[in-house]
Parts: sequence; structure tokens; C-alpha cells
Amino acid sequence: EMGITLEGAGELVDGIIALSSCHPNIVQYLCQALVAGISQRRERAITLDDLARVERQGEFRDFFLEVVWGEATPLEKIISLLALNRERVTQSELAVALSRGGLEVSPRELEKALEGLVLCTLFRKEGPTYTYAAESFPRIVKRSQDVEALLGSLLEQLRLEEGRGGMISHR
Repeated sequence: EMGITLEGAGELVDGIIALSSCHPNIVQYLCQALVAGISQRRERAITLDDLARVERQGEFRDFFLEVVWGEATPLEKIISLLALNRERVTQSELAVALSRGGLEVSPRELEKALEGLVLCTLFRKEGPTYTYAAESFPRIVKRSQDVEALLGSLLEQLRLEEGRGGMISHR
């Protein structure tokens, strides 16, 4: 009805699915941004280049992180950042990485945080390992964030929470 065509429709749909991880809010955002983009150019065809342009927009990246992290705790965000350069990660590997970062997290607290990341569909549990369910997350975070600075900020948040009776210890 809008007179819009999709060039390379199969690849475009696959790209939207991969970028959004099928999250309905992100799919809706992407589609609205794609239509707005071609409307500005006064064109009627959406291409893979249009999708790549939307992905590069800071506004999209901010929205993506807001939706994907949702109500994630600082610990859950830290865990999701520590796994950025790994295809798979185990709970014990994360415990070691947290310890190297100066956080001693009980196995129960770590398990609870991982359950939260699975619940918000950022991670997927496959046997003893965790992978990103939101496969575009590592790419988007690396392109849009100073990961080290963000980790530092999240660690500071945890320290403040601990001062108010939190359960995580810091070295």
C-alpha cells in the first residue's frame, strides 16, 4: 500500500532478523528508520545499504542497548561486556574474569546474573556454556561504546551498591 519495494528482499529480511535478534521493538524501530530514510531521499526502494546506514546511527545503537539490556543489573551488564570477544563462555570462566577485574562474586550471584541475561534474551544457555542470543550485541557495543570506560563505570556502580548493603565484594 505504501508503494515500497525491498531490493534483495530475502537478504534484507535476514539482515533485519540478524540485527534485531527478532526483538519486536527493535524490528519495529528498524522498519520505521528504513522507511524514514528512503522517504528523506524521496525513493521507494529499501536496500541493504539502507539497513547498514541505520545500524551505523548512534540513535539506533543507543536504542538497541536500551532494549537489549532492559532492566539488566550492573553485574549483568559487566558479564555481557566481559564475554564480548568470546564465542562461548562458561560460568567458571566468567568468575575468573570477574575476579581479575577485582570482583568476587559468589557462585549463586553469578548464576542468578546469568539467569537474568538468559531471561532478557541477551544470552542463550547451551549445556554448560553461554552464547549471545542477541548475536549483533558484540558488534554494536564495540562500535558504539568505549568498553573499558563503560566497564569502569559499571564497576563503580557496583561499589556504590555494595556500600548500601550489596552482596558483591570488591578487592
